[in-house]
Amino acid sequence: MAVSYDDPTPFPDGTHTPEELAEAMRHKMYGKDVREVMAQIAELQSQALSEALKAQEMAENLSADAKQEALKGQQMATDAMNAANAAMDQAKQAEENVEAAERNILQNAKDIELQDQMIRALTGFLRSVGYAVDFDSSGNLIKPSMSGGDEYNDGSIK
Repeated sequence: MAVSYDDPTPFPDGTHTPEELAEAMRHKMYGKDVREVMAQIAELQSQALSEALKAQEMAENLSADAKQEALKGQQMATDAMNAANAAMDQAKQAEENVEAAERNILQNAKDIELQDQMIRALTGFLRSVGYAVDFDSSGNLIKPSMSGGDEYNDGSIK
């Protein structure tokens, strides 16, 4: 691009676009006008740099905030996972407790059945040797007695 310093007019005061500043730099004839153009270019560059630094700082702050939020989210997810694991552990323990209770109930039922069989066998035996064995309406054993009423004065059987 050919440059010709052929503009003798003074550089006007006020704010100018970058394109106007470039044209003035290329064509103003006198140093004082070119110095003003250079000063305005420096001011524009300083302003642009300041705005860029502010934007960079804002981006870094946003980035730091985003990291903090991400860490909070990660902690919340970890806490939720720990709570879910604890709930699963409790559910597993409850299931094991239910299974143990079922086993105990079954064992108790077997024990009761065995006791019932033993009572029937003992009752049958006592009846076979002459004792009168009966139970009341609650299932409690009524004191056995000999079929002939052979009891001592203290209530014991002869």
